[in-house]
Amino acid sequence: MELLLSLHDISYAYHNLKGEIPALSHISFEVSQGEFLAIVGPSGCGKSTLLSIIAGLLTPEEGDLFYRGQYVTDCGVGSVMKIGYMLQRDHLFEWRTILQNVLLGPELNHTLDQESRDYVLQLLKDYDLYAFKDKKPSELSGGMRQRAALIRTMAVHPDLFLLDEPFSALDSQTRLNVSADIAQIIRGTDKTAILITHDLSEAITLADRVLVLSKRPACVKCEMPIRFAVDRSDPLQIRGTAEYQLYFNHLWEVLTNEQSDVPTG
Repeated sequence: MELLLSLHDISYAYHNLKGEIPALSHISFEVSQGEFLAIVGPSGCGKSTLLSIIAGLLTPEEGDLFYRGQYVTDCGVGSVMKIGYMLQRDHLFEWRTILQNVLLGPELNHTLDQESRDYVLQLLKDYDLYAFKDKKPSELSGGMRQRAALIRTMAVHPDLFLLDEPFSALDSQTRLNVSADIAQIIRGTDKTAILITHDLSEAITLADRVLVLSKRPACVKCEMPIRFAVDRSDPLQIRGTAEYQLYFNHLWEVLTNEQSDVPTG
């Protein structure tokens, strides 16, 4: 696969009147075109900070970013590629219909034409939301709202999806189904995704590779490719395999043992 994104020795600290709080320490990893990467780590270790640096919302104090081998300035990869950002909440506007919500990106970008409108309408049909296009967000279930948020993200044709715990507000059953659906949707479009999650099971079930970060200031403790012989669209089938249990046990050991230095791979 073609290399899409490279991070080399990224470090970052937050500064206040009491001093500085180191968040990231010499983070390095790569992401290939079409890959689904999950990043896990202790709460508060800097996972969301890392996504903000990739998006260009924060500037690293040390290190470099490269997009397709091209050096990226302090504006982040958002300066050279389209990024779709999904957060923990769907942030749909209650005063707008679902159709108006998912068209928000093209509207703000001044690219809302018949072609973009037709594209969004087709996405609503493909993902079973067309019948609800004139409804308000409060009339939809949590899973439906999250699919609407994904369509809103896809409406601007992003090259890279940054997913910051987008399923954490859902109940466990809905989360299992919606996360699998959204992963399949992203894979079906050959897009690249980086998922932040606290849930090891979710990371193993959805990702092609899992990156484990240490406690703050975060560094990379482990990288693990994830491969299954069964269909990736069925999360319950995946979680019933022997491979799943081996992945879970190893990643749990790495995540909970702050003294161990586990080699990547």
